[in-house]
Amino acid sequence: MTTLVKTDTQINNLRIQNKDYYAKCSQNLFVKVSKTGKKTFIYRGLFQGKEIKKKLGDFGVNFSLTKAFAIISDKEKLYSILSTSQNKDNAINNTFKSVCDEYMKTQDNLISLKQINTYTSLLERFVYPKLGKKDIKDIKKMEIIECVRLLEDKKETAKRLLQLLKRIYHYACMCDYVDSHIIYSLEAKTLVGVQNVKNFATLIDDKDLKRLFDIIAKADIITKCALTFNALTALRPGNIIKLKWDNIDFKNSLLIIEAKDMKTKKPFYLPLSKQALRVLEIAKKYKASDYVFYSKTSKSGHISDNTMRIFLRKKGITNDEFTPHGFRAMFSTIANDNDHSSEIIELCLAHAVGGVKGVYDRSHKLKAKKELMQWWGDYLERFIKDFL
Repeated sequence: MTTLVKTDTQINNLRIQNKDYYAKCSQNLFVKVSKTGKKTFIYRGLFQGKEIKKKLGDFGVNFSLTKAFAIISDKEKLYSILSTSQNKDNAINNTFKSVCDEYMKTQDNLISLKQINTYTSLLERFVYPKLGKKDIKDIKKMEIIECVRLLEDKKETAKRLLQLLKRIYHYACMCDYVDSHIIYSLEAKTLVGVQNVKNFATLIDDKDLKRLFDIIAKADIITKCALTFNALTALRPGNIIKLKWDNIDFKNSLLIIEAKDMKTKKPFYLPLSKQALRVLEIAKKYKASDYVFYSKTSKSGHISDNTMRIFLRKKGITNDEFTPHGFRAMFSTIANDNDHSSEIIELCLAHAVGGVKGVYDRSHKLKAKKELMQWWGDYLERFIKDFL
């Protein structure tokens, strides 16, 4: 039996989950709890023979449970609100593009601008030309399928587009722009097939590691420091090249990256091994800008991912054999093979934790991460000691 929410205190205590959900206040009154924390009173019931869902107001100081009950108890006022809603729904043409634009605005603080631009580009190239001006209610499932199949030769991109369209339709359902989620059951693998996934190339054998680091030892000082620090921290190359001295807390031997600079959009804390600190001390001798690994030629001020990649390629290590991103797979594979905690390995890699645990677990487990990263520094010591 569903427990009714009867007080403002109970509404305040409704917990945020990893997806939107509804809490029931009465037969027709609900509180929608968004995964962003927003709580909204929703009226749900029959109106003029049609099931209707109407927002009454956002829960807060100026709109309490008492006020929501007062509205639905006042038949004349409720009729006025629902009639206005009905007329508005009939009068406005909710084009697919306008709904997409509205959805994108809800993502401003959840994903990076780069990701938003990627999504917008996908829609502009493969969906808007055919469906952008159509009322979203008039779009048929087959029309969506045809848009996704334009990417049949780019299966992973097709998968990302379909996932995006599903989220847009989920939003459209919540806002009553459509009556049903017409593409909920679609699967990319059925529409365009499955692409063979190619993992990032990496090296894990001692012989290969020795060869790799012998090559790295011959790089110019900044490239050598960047590649070695990448190996010791297993950071994403994008975070390595943009690393600033302000990200380093030397007093606590800690690397700190703000949420806005992380793929997961969560702040990241990584204890630094003695070996990683030695690399930073060497790099500090050549300090010339706010960036740890600065560029003498780039207008951005820091080296590029290609700087490290091209150096390895020129020395005979192909992209199929190894790339800077491969340091992450190297760390993960070797650490797992040596029976270290997979949970701590994932935390050190700044991988997002899924489910409810990912929402509520705020601990950074610095002590466990410090032990693992020092073990990793000691593991690599024999390969890098000659040039540190």
